[in-house]
Amino acid sequence: LCERIENEPGRLDLGQAGVLLRMDRDSRIIAERNPYFVTDAGLYLQIMDGRDSAALQDRFQQMEDALLGEQGDWQQHIDLDSWVRQYLMEEVFGSYDAGFLSQNFYLYDLAPESRIYAGPVWDYDSSMGNPGVWALQSPRGLFAGRPEVMDGYATPWYYSLYGQKIFYRELVRQYRTLFLPEL
Repeated sequence: LCERIENEPGRLDLGQAGVLLRMDRDSRIIAERNPYFVTDAGLYLQIMDGRDSAALQDRFQQMEDALLGEQGDWQQHIDLDSWVRQYLMEEVFGSYDAGFLSQNFYLYDLAPESRIYAGPVWDYDSSMGNPGVWALQSPRGLFAGRPEVMDGYATPWYYSLYGQKIFYRELVRQYRTLFLPEL
């Protein structure tokens, strides 16, 4: 029910310097034959515009290290609003893919001060109670805020962010002001 997410005017217009990435299953990424890299946490990120970039891989690894508390300040790496909204979309719709499959990220350029944005949302066929895929194990009912989906599919980024006070406060604020009135 939606168009493919691509870097072009009228869709996600990042310009020539912008980069779109998709986190997905290793077999799917390898089959599509676009450049990709794997983070230390084992997350596969496909570079959607075909550029192979060590600098891009370094940026995402620095972000991951900061998110997981290993090195640096995570707030310097991400656009908080987009990550909160993406997280809330995953939770509200109960997306089985939250945090490990069909997740998009983008940057407007590779400058050190550029933030990594989460989104646009994509691929919600495994959501909203689709009985063929739901395997909820969290007693709190969390999808995006769980440590893993199943063996071999960890969801460390959103799981870590959910435990951060700044992220959680913004999550509650945006839920109350933006999501709850619509729901």
